[in-house]
Order: sequence, then structure tokens, then C-alpha cells
Amino acid sequence: MSKLLTIVTFACLAATAVSAERPNIIYIMADDLGYGDLGCFGQEVVKTPRIDQMASEGIRMTDHYSGHTVCRPSRLVLLTGKHSGNTAISSNSQYVLPEGAQTVTTLLKNVGYATGGIGKWALGHADSSGAPHRQGFDYWFGYLDQGNAHNYFPEYLWENGRKVSLPGNREGDQKRVSVDRQTWSHDLMTDAALKFIRDNSGGPFFLQAHYTIPHANNEGGRATGDGQEIPTWGQYADREWPTPEKGFAAMVTQLDADVGRILDLLKELNIDDNTIVFFTSDNGPHQEGNHKLEFFDSNGALRGYKRDLYEGGIRVPMVVRWPGKIKAGATSDHPSAFHDFLATACELAGVKIPDSTDGISYVPAMTGRKQESHRYLYWQFGQKAAVRSDRWKAVLFGHGKGQRIELYDLETDIAEQKDLAKKHPEIAARLQQHASSFAWQQLFDGRSLAGWRGYRQKSAPQSGWDVRNGVLYCDGTARVDLLTEDKFENYELVVEWRTEADGNSGILLHADESTQKLAWNAPEVQIYAVGKRDPGIDHQAGALYALYPAIEESIQPPMTWNTTRVIAQGTRLAVWHNGVRICDARIGSDEWNKKVAAGKFSKRPTFGTRTSGHIGLQDHGKQTWFRSVRLRRIPAHQ
Repeated sequence: MSKLLTIVTFACLAATAVSAERPNIIYIMADDLGYGDLGCFGQEVVKTPRIDQMASEGIRMTDHYSGHTVCRPSRLVLLTGKHSGNTAISSNSQYVLPEGAQTVTTLLKNVGYATGGIGKWALGHADSSGAPHRQGFDYWFGYLDQGNAHNYFPEYLWENGRKVSLPGNREGDQKRVSVDRQTWSHDLMTDAALKFIRDNSGGPFFLQAHYTIPHANNEGGRATGDGQEIPTWGQYADREWPTPEKGFAAMVTQLDADVGRILDLLKELNIDDNTIVFFTSDNGPHQEGNHKLEFFDSNGALRGYKRDLYEGGIRVPMVVRWPGKIKAGATSDHPSAFHDFLATACELAGVKIPDSTDGISYVPAMTGRKQESHRYLYWQFGQKAAVRSDRWKAVLFGHGKGQRIELYDLETDIAEQKDLAKKHPEIAARLQQHASSFAWQQLFDGRSLAGWRGYRQKSAPQSGWDVRNGVLYCDGTARVDLLTEDKFENYELVVEWRTEADGNSGILLHADESTQKLAWNAPEVQIYAVGKRDPGIDHQAGALYALYPAIEESIQPPMTWNTTRVIAQGTRLAVWHNGVRICDARIGSDEWNKKVAAGKFSKRPTFGTRTSGHIGLQDHGKQTWFRSVRLRRIPAHQ
């Protein structure tokens, strides 16, 4: 008993000692940098001396994973501390952080940290709830739109909520391709990062430096043949390489030099010993802008790259430096991931780690103490999912009976070449079972209208609805709603759609074709996911109509993809539109009735008795496109 008490007391004192320092925290993240792109992770051609030095003075975390295999969801995982099975999006779908979101930034700001960010944001435009200056950042400079971040010579960047023009840059007729190029955005963002550090050197501060290097300008690559935009190729100018490869190498080496500038400034300001610096990448290496990942062996020994859930798509380099706290030249193979950073930052800052996070702090692994491990790490992307449990890794394709699973032993096969699913079916089944708890069912498979039929029809309508290039299309003439063949109850539904100008797109919940009423002791519910004219929630049978002005602010311009998320859980109805919460209440509850009394709804609903129903997509006489309709079952509301 006394031995146990001694161990527990020592661990508590160690944790207290770490948090009592309240160190400055700098989190530097590259964009599409591969596991094999740094010298300290095996790169032999592209030079990264300062990051290599950082590794020699700190720790390499060899089994660290990004939050996702593409940009926006990876950043969402990092900030919220939730893995992609528990975030609102698990693809590059449009998403806006809602008001009041709990993130690493807000938690640190609440305990006195100055908070700053530079680089790429991707979680909300300037006038939305998701804008950085509305999400806990005292200062932000860079790109808000991840698409605009493709262009390294943009006409403007954002400083907090204000546009800042970049002199000498002008886009031509092709979007995101500048014909006049004078000011390279990366230089300005590094200058802003250095200024933030100087201005807040009294500490504590948190700096999120999410650079765009070495992401390609995809549009520029198509227009000019070279998407690696940089003012000079530097030491690689005379190499007999294709120009995109010169640009890629020069980008990585320039980023390395700027990491060095940040580290040098910390020493100059005498805050080096009390500043922990992280360096990583948002996902695996790209093969875009005419750059070829095999040219520099960007994924090293790993299989796959960006958009894959094999190791090459999600395992990323991680280097951490904290003089005096992290042993120089250390290495850790502790499996960790982006959703662990929130817990890690909280421990560093002495903040209580929220119960809602999926993460585990990896401060012990960095500082040589006993480390708690995840039983499972999980990722999902469209029809694909991946689960890691200790040495075992499962990659899953599809859902339901037709799901295919591959199993790899990462301890002996880091390249994922030997599928062991048949040799170890019990392990494959265990990992598959874990994945199923987060599994999304695609109600529209991108190929056909299988599983759908017209309202009060046994088969899908013959005209008006069609599948074109993997997208479900309604030409506005059908006048027939689509219903799923199956009925559902207790589910989360996410629909990605767009519509023409002034159009409306409808989502029908719990439809019952025999009575034209809906379930969950409620009449038919339509989510009007759009149009500037009459957005809201319409309970048809009871003539209940809700008009929420907030939804108008969250609607994207015509022909821009929107994301509507719905939770139907017992009597609970919750709706988010592009990340903005529109409604979250139990139908018929006091809260709901207060909204009615306050004039939020025009009439009270009449209640039915059903607990399940079909899901439908509605035709409102305008062209509408649905590119994803996915659902996952959730527990009944307690």
C-alpha cells in the first residue's frame, strides 16, 4: 500500500512540476509533408538541417499520426481533441466551427495564454462563427479558405477579421493562379509569427504556425505545369530535375530555415528553456502540382500517401524540443495522434483535461515517464476506415456485409505488404467491431439510386432524379421526393448539397408514406437546408414552422457545397448547418415549448406515435446536387 502511495504521489508531483512551469507552446505544422521528407526521418536529398538539429536536441516520435488524411478534418481533430469518428466531418466537406466550441485555443486562452496563429485555417470565413478571432485567437494572420491557400501569391491574406492586400500580386482569369507575383505569402506569415513571439515573450503564449508548405497549387499546376510556387529554387536551381521537384525541395528547405529562425529568436529572447516547440505535418505527402512523391521518396518505407488510410497517408513526422525537460536525442515509439494534442497542451498549461476529449496526453512519453496508451486509434474517410491497436492495424473498405478488411502487423511489416486478416481472424474481427461503432453508412453510393424510391412509389422516379459524375442530381422538374427503402431511428445524418440561385433543398426525416406523418412522436419534419428566402425547420403535419435568421449567415453562395448535420435521437432534434447550430431540443419539451411561446415557431405540432421512419430528399423546383448522404446509428437518448 505504501509503495503504491509513493508511486502515485511521485507521478502527481511530476505532473504538477511540468504544469507549474506554464511553458510557452509553439505548434508548427507543415502541409502535405511526408514521413520521409525530413533528414531526421531518413531523407537524403532534400536538406532540413535546422529541424534535424531540433530532433537531436529533443525527441522524435516515430509512431505519431495526423488527425486525418486530408486537410480540414485533420485540423478539426487537432483543435477539438476528438478523432474523426466523433467530429462533425470526416472529409474535406465544408465546415464552420460553431460559437462556443471548446478547442485547444479556447482552453489555453481561458487560463491566461496569449493566443496567436498564422498559416491556413479552413474552419470558417471572416464573417462566420468559425473565424479564428471568434475562436479564441488574440491574433491571426493567413488564409481562411483552404482553397485560396493553394495560391502562394494571393491578392490578400486575413489579419484577424480584416483583409490585408499583398503588393504586386494579381490573379488572372483562372481562379487561384496569379499572373503577377511579387509577394510570397509564406514570408509574411513567418514575419507575423516572429512578431507575435516578440510581442508576447513575457508569456505564457500559444502559437499555432500552420504553414502551407509544401502543398501544391493544384490550379497552378494545371495551368502552368508547375504547382510548387516559390520565388527561388535556391541551392537546387542547378539540379537536373523537373521544375516541380526543384520547387518542392526549395519549399521544404525554406520551411526548415524558418523553423530555425523561430528557434533562434527563442534563444535571443532568453525564453528557449521555457518554450516547447512541436513540428509535424497535417497528413501524408501529396502527389499534386506535377510533383511525384517517389522522386524524393516522400513516404519513406510507408505505403500510400495523402487520401490513403495506409500508414503513408496518416503517419507523420513529429519532432518536439523542450530544453531541460525533454532528453536530447530521444526517440519514442508511443502511438499518438492529433486528437492527443488537446490533452497534452492542457497538461503542459496546468489545465484540467476535459472529459469530452478522445485524447491522452503524451507529455509522459516526451519526458521519459510511464505513458498511458490508447487501446485503439481510429480514422475514417468516406467509405474507408482504419484502426490501430498496439502492433495491429486494420484498414477497412466499405460498410455492412460487403465490407473488406485488411490486417497488418506494424511491428514486422511497417510497409503494410502482408495482409494477415485470414491468418488472424479474431484480431481482424476485434478491430472491425471497434470500427463499426463509428461507422457511417452511405445512403447514396455515388453510382446509382439503389436503396431509394419515389415518395409513395415502389421504385425510384424515372425522370427528374439522376446520378451524374458520382453526384445525385435533381433537375427541378421531378416533383417527387426520394425516400430510403429502409426505415431508421436514433441516427446522425450528414448531407452535403448545393443548389442553384434562390433554390431550396429539403431533407425529410422519419417519413411514413402510409400516413404522411413522421415518427418520434412528432409530425413530419423537413429541414429546409437552404435558400435565402425561407430557411428553417418545417413540421408539415402540424404546420410548425421555424425561421432562424442565423441559418442565413451560414448558407454558402449558390453552387457552393453546404453541409447539414441532423441528430434524431429519441425525441431530440438537433440541426447544424455549415457548423452553425440551428436547433437542439426535445420535441414537446419545456425548452421546445418556450421557443413556441416566444414566437420561434408559428404553430404547435400534433404528435404521432411512431419511433422510426424513412429519410427523404425533396425536390423544390430548383436544380439541386447531393454528393454525400451518410448516416450512423447512435444510442437512444437517455
